[in-house]
Amino acid sequence: RRSLLTLRLPGRDAPPGPARPFPLPEGAPALMAALQPLGALLREIAGDGALDLSVGAHTGLDALPYGDERAEAIVSVLGVALAPRPKRAGRELLRVLRPGGLLALAAPAPRSLVARTLLMAGYDGPSPLLWGDEETTRARLPGAEVETRSHAFGLGFESLDAAWEAVAVPFGVPASARGRYVEMLATHSPGPGALSMQDNWQIVLAR
Repeated sequence: RRSLLTLRLPGRDAPPGPARPFPLPEGAPALMAALQPLGALLREIAGDGALDLSVGAHTGLDALPYGDERAEAIVSVLGVALAPRPKRAGRELLRVLRPGGLLALAAPAPRSLVARTLLMAGYDGPSPLLWGDEETTRARLPGAEVETRSHAFGLGFESLDAAWEAVAVPFGVPASARGRYVEMLATHSPGPGALSMQDNWQIVLAR
């Protein structure tokens, strides 16, 4: 059974492939507005002065445009989780963080709307779910103390159409799959109006 947790290990002697594009180069503002409660939680944990690397703030995670030890804290809703080169992104995060600094990430859990949408879109990049795995994240952030916790919050859209435009369209779900997508969302909808559902994410804290 196909899963976003599937890992593909490249051949050791194979030449490096071209850099993967960031999945949401335009930011997906409607999606990030729906995920705003996650951003508020991370800022509450890390402080309002934290450097924000969420989707829409910055996508050049292979080479961040900040000096060494620039940030006391970094927060990221989905941005770091979607990094096309996770190990390289991890090195950049550690470079920019000050010693003892805090990295607070929100990564989708397996049954979250984002995770299900990525499967429907045929996403074949590094799984964003793996940032929610402590062992994997420790390997990407060598020397850091890592802890994860599950977090559920209310995710809402004005309608099923709004949810399609906010989540499925940015991730490139084919139009032919719209019926399946709407059917999946309809099971969580209280009626023909607004869509409200509980969504599950992983909060990752690393020092």
